[in-house]
Amino acid sequence: MKIMAPLSNEAANEVRLLVESGADEFYCGYIPLYWRETNGVYSANRRGYGSSVHRLEELSHAISQAHDVGARLYVTVNEKYVACQREDVLRVLKDIRDANADGVIAGDIAVVLLCAELGLPVHAGTGCINLNTNSVLHVAGLGARRVVLDRVLTVSEIEMIAHGSAGTVELEVFILNAKCGNIEGCCSFSHTLSECVPEVSVPDGRIAKRHVPDIVWCGSSFEVEHGNERMRESERVMCPGGGLACGACRIWEFSRFGITGCRVVGRNYGLPQRVSDVRFIRKCCDILSVSANQEAFQAMCRREYCARHDLKECPPGRCYYA
Repeated sequence: MKIMAPLSNEAANEVRLLVESGADEFYCGYIPLYWRETNGVYSANRRGYGSSVHRLEELSHAISQAHDVGARLYVTVNEKYVACQREDVLRVLKDIRDANADGVIAGDIAVVLLCAELGLPVHAGTGCINLNTNSVLHVAGLGARRVVLDRVLTVSEIEMIAHGSAGTVELEVFILNAKCGNIEGCCSFSHTLSECVPEVSVPDGRIAKRHVPDIVWCGSSFEVEHGNERMRESERVMCPGGGLACGACRIWEFSRFGITGCRVVGRNYGLPQRVSDVRFIRKCCDILSVSANQEAFQAMCRREYCARHDLKECPPGRCYYA
């Protein structure tokens, strides 16, 4: 099973270390400066400006770095777009093609169709609402070579989809971090509001390279008001497990279902955490080859998870596929 690892706005400088840690494939965001001129704070993908590459030459360099070490790199174009953004989206896709990327991860059926027109390999991300066999076969018929299954699916549902689509299209599952109870394709929350985060300007006008933390609206506190009266102040609305969610102990089943890849989430995380995450999932994949049975494999994975988080046992709420 291939490990799909996240890259940040420093993508080219991260590839080799993450490959050495166990990554097989990469995904990153690309938000060129011309996108911001016409779209403001509205991101070109589901992360912010601080988690994406901004210059075509930087994207090309990152892709070259990945290819030099035998890895593939896919670029996320996975927001929901409106008609007036079509030309900008098309320009972004042409940039990605010119940079020699291995493909696009799309979050919109329209982007899947545009990629087919441009001859760009495309994966249908969770924004395409991949919840059952028919939806998977549908996007495959539109040109998707791989389908990323939604986080809300159970292991048994994933098994049914894998059997129903076998030989037709590759499948990918989430395996670590950022568990969300929402159906992503039906979610209208903005994950970022980058204008609220200061940036460093440099003489030639480009956006300076620095890590800008994403603002996650669906994980923020909020207040409910009626007129001038505050009725309730919420707790954080993150799902149980949130950023520490893990599905590593299910790799045993996924490998037998024929799942192609597992994704580590975290384009907006620091490099040390991403390296640690990839090493952990690689170790779990290696454990797979020496485990006598599923129970033994799961026990070993859980011990590894608890050791890295200094826990006595896995908290049930952190399990992606409980």
